[in-house]
Amino acid sequence: MDTEKVADYFYDSCFDTRDCPLRQSGDKSGRDIRVRVDKFIQQLIQSPASAVMGDVPTIVTATDIRAIFQIPLYEPLDYFPLLAAELAGAMRGNWSLLLERLDVPSDGETCTAPGRPRPFKYSWGDDASLAYICNDGAGISGLSVAEFAAYVARIKRQSPLIAPLWAQLMLACTGWRTRPAWRFAGPFSTPEPDGRGRPGRPSAPLLFLSARLDPVTPLVNAVRASAEQPGSAVLVQESAGHCAVYSAPSRCTKRVLERYFELGEVPEAGTTCEADCKPWKPCATYRMSGTGGGRHRYQWGVLR
Repeated sequence: MDTEKVADYFYDSCFDTRDCPLRQSGDKSGRDIRVRVDKFIQQLIQSPASAVMGDVPTIVTATDIRAIFQIPLYEPLDYFPLLAAELAGAMRGNWSLLLERLDVPSDGETCTAPGRPRPFKYSWGDDASLAYICNDGAGISGLSVAEFAAYVARIKRQSPLIAPLWAQLMLACTGWRTRPAWRFAGPFSTPEPDGRGRPGRPSAPLLFLSARLDPVTPLVNAVRASAEQPGSAVLVQESAGHCAVYSAPSRCTKRVLERYFELGEVPEAGTTCEADCKPWKPCATYRMSGTGGGRHRYQWGVLR
């Protein structure tokens, strides 16, 4: 629901910095940059490009451009500059950074399959992802073509950029026949908290933590879930990315979490915390970063 807002944040923050290779002298806003990139994606829909990685020829499609957005939207601090460099290079006809991110193998590492336009390295990750993604929700193997088309149309209205990728994933789930032996489907509410340790009662209210703009678990869902949990609260961190404590450090958020884990206290309704770092600028703070293969350790003590 907020994916396009995170994408707009990428373009706007790119425009606001001198270091963004996508920015051009005539640009008046991030919107000008986005229009160029969207046009580039449309060109690849009409006419995919040929490229070479080492000695291996391959085809670059619009799907590949959408794919390189996924991790940066999860972790803006680490990946916005890389995304801009990949897009800028690709739009000039230099595909090296993009193909490296897509993990296109060089000659001698390839494993081709009939009908595939690109050689690939096998990874168990895709199989593992389907196992939990297709089983977490209700089974959709019974969807008709018309029902699936309606679903795709709905998510395209939410996010034209990422919906095609998400639809491909869900299409795989329509053929997933194995179902888990046990699956919890609610109710997802909790009883009133009781600090005296009474059986069947939580000892503290729930604390929901969300970035202001999250590309996959939007803030509105945290608010909806909190409404079903007596005494709970939603702490909003003024940042973008998936999982606030992973995607951006905040001393303010740290203090709220420390108090919650030590005393079971939640902040007042409407409490917000500023992030300590923003994309395109150096960030000396150690932090969690694991949603997309990040490189950083997290040490609470450094934030004190």
